[in-house]
Amino acid sequence: MMHSQGRQLFPLFIFPPLAYIKALCDAPNPLIDTGEHFIKQSYRNRYRIGGPNGTETLTIPLVKGKNDKMPLNQVQISYADKWVQQHIGALKTAYANTPFYAYYGPEINAMLQASPLLLGDLSLQALQWCMEELGFTSRCSQLSKIYAGAGEADTDYRRHFSSRENGRSGISPYPQLFEARHGFTDNLSVLDLLFHEGRAARLRFL
Repeated sequence: MMHSQGRQLFPLFIFPPLAYIKALCDAPNPLIDTGEHFIKQSYRNRYRIGGPNGTETLTIPLVKGKNDKMPLNQVQISYADKWVQQHIGALKTAYANTPFYAYYGPEINAMLQASPLLLGDLSLQALQWCMEELGFTSRCSQLSKIYAGAGEADTDYRRHFSSRENGRSGISPYPQLFEARHGFTDNLSVLDLLFHEGRAARLRFL
């Protein structure tokens, strides 16, 4: 049994929304639960970007089965459809003209093209990469590979950050490429902020 005092439980999301990153950066003692049961229609296998036509949700398809009753670190990614090329194309369309696409784009593409078998492996690599670029690597160093009971933490964020609503990120607005067309869109994937501001994005969370 893990000691619960001062512990905050987080789910494992793929390229998480900014509200998740803000909460993770603010948490004094976060624990990321990779062993929780997968939840459909959540950020566990999808992320939101801002492109020329507005907000777009990119979803990673899964091997069909009872994923909602399976630990996330056992859920398998499906490559039956060419979703990797779709995601790479969508990211290029949305962010090719941002200041840091040339810097980050190839690294993200390589991450997706590696075609990992498990969703948990891709999600953890993506989260660790994002936090490293923001300079908060230690925020995602504590992991639980088995389901962590809610009583093992002071705060449980595993049912927060709904993908069905935009919500607020808690950080100040930043310039976005298509802001003149659509207005500022809050709480997109952290990728949106990184493509626009690079490592200076760290200051948004301090």
